[in-house]
Amino acid sequence: DFTLDQRLVLLNYKAWFQLEAKQFSNAMKTLVTYKHLAEKSTKQSLMYGYYNILAGVYIKLNLHALALEHLAEALKYSALLNDDIKNQTLSNIGEVYFALNMLDEAEQTFRRYIDYLDKANKPLDTVIATVNLAKTLIAKQQYSEADTLLTDIVKVIELHQFHYLLAESYLLMAQIQHAEQHYSLALTLINQSLAIFTEQNLIIDQHKARFELAKIYAAMGDNERASLALSQITNDDTRNDDLLFIANVYEFESQLFEASGLNKLAIASFKKHSAAEKELIKRQADVNLAKALAEAETNEKEMQIAELTREKQLKTQRATAFKNLALSVAISLVIICIGSIFAISNILKRKQHLSNTLIKLEKTQTNLIEAQKIASLTVLVSGMAHQLNTPIGTATTAITYIAENLQQLEHK
Repeated sequence: DFTLDQRLVLLNYKAWFQLEAKQFSNAMKTLVTYKHLAEKSTKQSLMYGYYNILAGVYIKLNLHALALEHLAEALKYSALLNDDIKNQTLSNIGEVYFALNMLDEAEQTFRRYIDYLDKANKPLDTVIATVNLAKTLIAKQQYSEADTLLTDIVKVIELHQFHYLLAESYLLMAQIQHAEQHYSLALTLINQSLAIFTEQNLIIDQHKARFELAKIYAAMGDNERASLALSQITNDDTRNDDLLFIANVYEFESQLFEASGLNKLAIASFKKHSAAEKELIKRQADVNLAKALAEAETNEKEMQIAELTREKQLKTQRATAFKNLALSVAISLVIICIGSIFAISNILKRKQHLSNTLIKLEKTQTNLIEAQKIASLTVLVSGMAHQLNTPIGTATTAITYIAENLQQLEHK
């Protein structure tokens, strides 16, 4: 009973859960479904979730170039949401810049984000962004500015009791002291960081702190302690899914063994380093394959749906055409019937009219015959009258003349 947008919200949370649970292949499948539905929504901003979470998957898999590409797309859609999301996306882009060793771009991005946070009054986000900026400055070997930033931000961290970030800051400060060869102070800071991570039971962060500890011992020439610190990482049964980190640990351990003349151990560690890299590549390939298969499956379903829709449309069209044809035939039949009735009526009327006309003609013919008879009689009578009138006239004249002559004769 969920609407399209509600389903998208649920899929967004599901994909985030799968990302955090490192179920990358499942996350990819969920995201493909998410994108397919988001393209049908009227809310374009929902596409932000697809690109942002997909970038998160790529970051976890150390595919930072792909992550940067998708965060750039997410940034476009973040403008449809709000300034917080837009600037948080910029911060994520800064972290990817850092991972890609694009340090100038990372520094610029983090400084821009910090300027925004200073106005927004968000101490936690400000601390995180400052720590990221300090990390970038350390990578650029700008140790003095990085140390000043961390010293100032530690006060804010202690004020708000952001314990995890305090340990992270100590770890970065130890890296600065390590770079400046202040090994004693570096060890103190590492141990302070390690104590906080241990207290909070953050195993992976403990491993990262011990890795830095091993590097410091190695720089001091104490390979035995360095190896011990590394063994605490490699012998830990706790699962660490950061394969790039594990690969780096074994690579460093291999170099350490080699420097100590322990060639067999060095080779064994290097093999583990290679195995971790291969596993990372395999995981990357599996996730990309899962995405490709999910897209292919979605496309196939789309094609099937399109085909079924087309068949349904054809059936509907055929039914409509048949209905229209039947209606047309019925209308034609009605028209033919009406036309036939009208034609028959006209024929009957014309027949009646013709019948009446025939009667009139017959009467006229009779009248004409009578008229012709009368005319013929008239001509006959006139002819005979003419024939009689002359002799009668002549006889009358002769009689009159004789009578006059007789009277004259009698008179005489």
